[in-house]
Amino acid sequence: MAGLTTIIVGAATTILPANVTNCTSSDEEPQVCCAECAPEPVALWSSQWFLAASSALLCVIGAALAAGLTMGLTAQDLTALRIKKSIDPNDYEDEEQRQRVAKEKVWAGKVEPLVRRHHLLLVSLLLMNAGVNEALPIFLGQIVPEWLAGVLSVSFVLFFGEIIPSAILTGPNSLCIAAGLSWFVWCIIVVLFPLSWPIGKLLDLCLGEEHGMRTTFDPIETRVRLDLEAADAAEHEQHHGADVGGDGKSPQSSVLDYHK
Repeated sequence: MAGLTTIIVGAATTILPANVTNCTSSDEEPQVCCAECAPEPVALWSSQWFLAASSALLCVIGAALAAGLTMGLTAQDLTALRIKKSIDPNDYEDEEQRQRVAKEKVWAGKVEPLVRRHHLLLVSLLLMNAGVNEALPIFLGQIVPEWLAGVLSVSFVLFFGEIIPSAILTGPNSLCIAAGLSWFVWCIIVVLFPLSWPIGKLLDLCLGEEHGMRTTFDPIETRVRLDLEAADAAEHEQHHGADVGGDGKSPQSSVLDYHK
């Protein structure tokens, strides 16, 4: 994490305003910087301003993707993904169900290899999140006063980089969105592999590699789960009306039949 932060901070300092000087001398101890030596925002609408603003925007987008994908991918159940990959859409009689299952099978095939590498995925996304969060106030400090940069940095990261993307990536379309962004996650893993692989491997050795993989099934737990699903389906029918599937049965009826 320290190496990634150093790289990003180093890139940020390359576009510091020209009027920022070092308040130290070669023969003396570092001196206290005076007010004239303090960083000042660059000129509005200048090339440096656009560069800093674009970099800050990319940091916010990067924080949003890192936080949302961390929540969305780590929340995926590996066993459920393996089941979706193994289902044959042709086993369904209804055409709409076949299309839905076929799409989910493709999505699960893209997400399952990422979820299987749980610690490598987690460490890579957290390193990216830490790096962009550290760089964001540096870029903002070049276009707004320092105190405002701190306020904006916290606000942007909290709402646009944490709350909103996490809510979206853990919603009903989480599998679809995660599959669509799987290529981006692989790019992050490849770029940060020298840093993330040793940490992820250490976590594998300490905590184990299997996360989200069910190796044993409790029949009582399965029965309780089916009861809860049937209750949720009945409550949905009460509020929204019954949805009849291709076999003429409502979802809760199918659950109850399977239970029996």
